[in-house]
Amino acid sequence: MELNVFNTMPKMAQQELVLAQGTFLGERNDGPFRIMLYQLENFYVEVHFFNLYNKVAFFSAFDTVEALEPYLETIDISGVLQEALS
Repeated sequence: MELNVFNTMPKMAQQELVLAQGTFLGERNDGPFRIMLYQLENFYVEVHFFNLYNKVAFFSAFDTVEALEPYLETIDISGVLQEALS
């Protein structure tokens, strides 16, 4: 699966693919959305979940590391740091 192919798929097909083959990496809140991050092969997919209606609003897929920045603050690396320093 390539990023450009995923972006041209219908929303339902995107949802099925992410749920079947995606690896959940994290989540964040942004206004009315809960955004869940998945890795799918060589790119990432954000699932924008509209809390008010309890349904998926849209998907945004990307392959740049810069777009992962909003998730970096939520990753707890204290255990890794403690292990590395001891």
